[in-house]
Amino acid sequence: MWAPAYFRTYFFPFTGTIGRSESMNSLFKKVVHPQDSVLHFVTQYEYIMDTRAERENVEGCRGEISDPLLWAIYNIEKQAANLYTRNVFSKFQELLRDSKKFRMGDVAEDDHGLTIQIRNPNSSRVCNVSVSKDATSYSC
Repeated sequence: MWAPAYFRTYFFPFTGTIGRSESMNSLFKKVVHPQDSVLHFVTQYEYIMDTRAERENVEGCRGEISDPLLWAIYNIEKQAANLYTRNVFSKFQELLRDSKKFRMGDVAEDDHGLTIQIRNPNSSRVCNVSVSKDATSYSC
């Protein structure tokens, strides 16, 4: 399920909507208590938002000053390195690296299209990917 990666103008990649809400709730519970005044709540809210923005600025600056190490020759990795912050890019690289674990097996063609076997070398499980003849429909 896809959920927007932005929450009140802050970017939260790799989390769902519930994860962002729970993260914010957890953060507020640490610094704001039921007996606190509204003024204290607003002060803490501004502090949390400023701290979060500062962390994003530091991460963005670090990403602009130096180039991350690229391990593959894929254009998508180069584009991601220019687009994402260093932390998000390292998660992207990890997902890209994991995707390289899979190997293409047998390919069968019939009247409907192609069926491709995908194998994970670390598992006995085989997945079949079907591609329609006009390449507009895919299924696993």
